[in-house]
Amino acid sequence: MVASSLIAGVRVDWVQPGRGCTVVWRVQEEGLCSLPLREDRSSKEVLQVRDSSKDGEYWEALAHVIPEPTLKLWDALEVALKEYYNVLKRRAKLLAEAAVLQQQNSELSMMLEKFITSGANSMLLSSPVQ
Repeated sequence: MVASSLIAGVRVDWVQPGRGCTVVWRVQEEGLCSLPLREDRSSKEVLQVRDSSKDGEYWEALAHVIPEPTLKLWDALEVALKEYYNVLKRRAKLLAEAAVLQQQNSELSMMLEKFITSGANSMLLSSPVQ
């Protein structure tokens, strides 16, 4: 039920999983621990009844901690930030498209340069260089 180990010169008892309650009850029954039983503690405690008559006032006051103009400002900021976010998303998409177009443009420029410098240009009836 209990396995022992020696760690740094100190004997440590390990309780097997699922056996913890049994060990606690045995310690309590054998008097190895002087903790009072739960029934003893609960008989000595006196329950205090909480006055909840002012709960409604408390929660109503708490609901109005932030002034109405501040709430309206936050709502307006939320709308503006959502619009700004949409603008940024559109801008990112346009920047990606521009990068693709720049890459295509540089590739076409290189192809055109190769064609102009090659001998194939002189064989055309109407040269694009003229």
